[in-house]
Amino acid sequence: MLSFRIIFFKTEKRGKNKWFRNSLFKYDEQMDCYYCPAGFMLPFTRIQKRDDEPDLKLYVCINCSICIMKNACTKAKNRSISRDPRIHLLEDMRKKLKSEEGKEVYQSRMYTVEPVFGQMKQNRGFREFLLRGKEKEKVEFVMMCIVHNIEKIGNFIKKHKKNLKKIHGNGINKSNIAKNIAI
Repeated sequence: MLSFRIIFFKTEKRGKNKWFRNSLFKYDEQMDCYYCPAGFMLPFTRIQKRDDEPDLKLYVCINCSICIMKNACTKAKNRSISRDPRIHLLEDMRKKLKSEEGKEVYQSRMYTVEPVFGQMKQNRGFREFLLRGKEKEKVEFVMMCIVHNIEKIGNFIKKHKKNLKKIHGNGINKSNIAKNIAI
């Protein structure tokens, strides 16, 4: 049986942003701290509890009051960054995608999987989930996949209607159609 896990990460929004992005802060694994673009340390401060996901580690800078870049960094008294314990999975995946083998796999994916997601987003307006919670979102996504597959079957029948009538007479056998469609 095929099993898979879906891990959602909050991604940084692209475009103009008034504040420094988290990606500009460098993480020091040995010291377990971040360094801001101005060079100040953001030490580990506390654990931030979450209900359905792993707890986050919170890093807070205590030198923001003397920093000349504070206005470009935060409105708050001190800048804070939270770190997901699964971030290493995201970093590993980025490394894999940058490798030659990863680029080849991604190239093949571009022609098989990505157009489906593009159609869901552009043609069907599926940009965000309407329901909340992983199980409900999973059901919603499966429903979108079913809609896509039904449309694929409909297009196949339209395209091959004459051939199907020749092969099967006036009555089109649904089980034979399903055998000829690679979904």
